[in-house]
Amino acid sequence: MLIYGGNRSNRRVTHLKSCLGLYQCPRRGCEFSERPRIPRRHKAKGALPLPSKSICITHHEVLVHLPCSATMKTVQYGSTVDLYHTGLHNHPRPHPIRPDLATMHSFENTVRIAPEVRPKSLQIGTATRPPLSSLHRSFGNLGHLTYQRSKILAKASQRSAIGNVANFETNVGEKLIVSSSIDGTNGHICMQTVFMRERLQERESSLQTDSIEGFLVDEHCTAVNVAITSGHCSVVNRTIPLLISILMGKSALHYASHFAALFQTMSMSHDLSEWESTFPGNTCDFSDAERAGFEMALRTHCKVSADVDVVLERYYRCCSVHFKRTLTRVRRNGALVPPGKESAFYTSVCGLLKIDSGPAFVSQVHDLIREYPKIKKWLTWHVVRGQHIFPAMAKADLSLLSDNTNA
Repeated sequence: MLIYGGNRSNRRVTHLKSCLGLYQCPRRGCEFSERPRIPRRHKAKGALPLPSKSICITHHEVLVHLPCSATMKTVQYGSTVDLYHTGLHNHPRPHPIRPDLATMHSFENTVRIAPEVRPKSLQIGTATRPPLSSLHRSFGNLGHLTYQRSKILAKASQRSAIGNVANFETNVGEKLIVSSSIDGTNGHICMQTVFMRERLQERESSLQTDSIEGFLVDEHCTAVNVAITSGHCSVVNRTIPLLISILMGKSALHYASHFAALFQTMSMSHDLSEWESTFPGNTCDFSDAERAGFEMALRTHCKVSADVDVVLERYYRCCSVHFKRTLTRVRRNGALVPPGKESAFYTSVCGLLKIDSGPAFVSQVHDLIREYPKIKKWLTWHVVRGQHIFPAMAKADLSLLSDNTNA
């Protein structure tokens, strides 16, 4: 209630209060509401509260104000308080101002697990994360939720990170970590839900693995990045992540840990001769560390020694979209490609992705270097890795694998 008047005399304290009403969803039968906030000015009897900052999480309606004419006078004398209430409240009782300790603990865990999620998203929730307003009605107030979230994040420190990782599965309520290591050479945390594992084992489509740098920032581990392997899911009819790994570095050993967890959770055979008919193939960018990590994990999983040749193109290829992006940058560089020849240059280089004859491919490369000599270093770099993108250089049919990592 709003205190709009009062006085003190002879150790007697009198307060005059008026009800601020309630903000509630306009839909009939909906009980979503918000406590009104005391106005900053014009604190007179019957004054209106501050405007609502929330919307109904069920109907996405703007809350409407239900005014109330009830008033109350309180008279305090020593340890005794007399209450004089006038009128009837024509609205539901507002929710309690403060949630209990257990509710605040759940709220804090949710915020710490996903600190990047904004207050509005926390309030509304997702298919996998219930709305925080369901924990306590006070979190239906966006301003209050934002304030409580900022307090939690302000207190967050590096000291709490180990505890968050240790309690991650407990907080989520599901076993997610399929592989982990704090070893300096291959530190990693590989995560996968049961649903992701089931879709992965169905092997419905080829896989795409991409590395996301800058998504995670850690002042003590500047090389941390996220590796995600995705594939098409017929259940939801879209591409979904099938394995997510936090890697504490970008070396071949780090990526090998990701792919080792991938092969293990796919239940891939330890006999490499069976892979050609069972492994759907994996597409990556041009990272040498990713390619070396894939081969390292494959050899370890299938117990193939280093002196045995493996035709990696049967299971692994590079992304043509990444290739065309770098090609576009070269095409626009007037120091490398003369003005007026951009389109001809682009078409000729893209033709390398279609040629399947070795002699024709070599001839086309020589023609390009002769006509555009300044692109020799760039083109040679890709030709060295050509068996994973150019059909003419591959020892296997690359068309059986996805040609890009764009999930």
